[in-house]
Amino acid sequence: SYTGSCNWQNGGGGGGGSGSSCSMPTGVPSDPPAVDNTGFVGCHGKLSLGGPGGLQLVDENGEAVRLMGMSSHGLQWFPNCYSKESIQYLVEHWGITLFRAATYVGMGSKAKDIVQWCKELGIYVIIDYHVLNPGDPNDPAYSGAESFWRDMATQFKGEKHVLYEIANEPNGVTWPTIKAYHNRIIAAIRALDTETIIICGTPTWSQEVDKAAADPVAQPHNVMYTFHFYAGSHVALIPNLVKYSSQIPIFVTEWGTSYATGDGGPF
Repeated sequence: SYTGSCNWQNGGGGGGGSGSSCSMPTGVPSDPPAVDNTGFVGCHGKLSLGGPGGLQLVDENGEAVRLMGMSSHGLQWFPNCYSKESIQYLVEHWGITLFRAATYVGMGSKAKDIVQWCKELGIYVIIDYHVLNPGDPNDPAYSGAESFWRDMATQFKGEKHVLYEIANEPNGVTWPTIKAYHNRIIAAIRALDTETIIICGTPTWSQEVDKAAADPVAQPHNVMYTFHFYAGSHVALIPNLVKYSSQIPIFVTEWGTSYATGDGGPF
């Protein structure tokens, strides 16, 4: 896998297809040994940007860190799947070091529960404000965004394990429109929390990192930009990702082995 400035995470929070039956690729074990990453945060502490050009996610010792984990579906769907016990299984058996809570409007309380469970398990957590439909983060449907992020920043500013993803997959609007939202939300967060990593969605379902590279946000301190990758749909975008990862900090907060719809694969 690519090991430059990007930090990879598996899973997806958006809408998916019906799926299809498939076999695992040759050579992938059907019953791999368990990997337990309980307490991972204790080894690394609060994350920030560092390394050459300030492009790499690093731990409290300035060492590069790669997070690996799972994203939820929207928290309002399949609520029985999102319990401390289910996340604990992923930590103790799959070795995840990060869980991403895909938080649609109105699901902030559930996201807070997940933040607490991840703290108890010693892994990182992304609070993902799941902009998807409508695709414009400035739409009235997201009128509570500033209030949401002030609430989250007030409660979690002292936590070492929390990251903020402020707009999942903007779509149907230009980068200047998306950037205006980011600038507004970043300012609201930074008034309360000056250090926590903030991850900003990019145009066309977080695929066009080149637009962000050409015109970064106003307050870039500890700000990363989102790229989403589904192997059945986005292989042609990899050269773009590699090119711009040397210019801006990029975090892959969703990737999968299917088409972007959730169907097919593994590819």
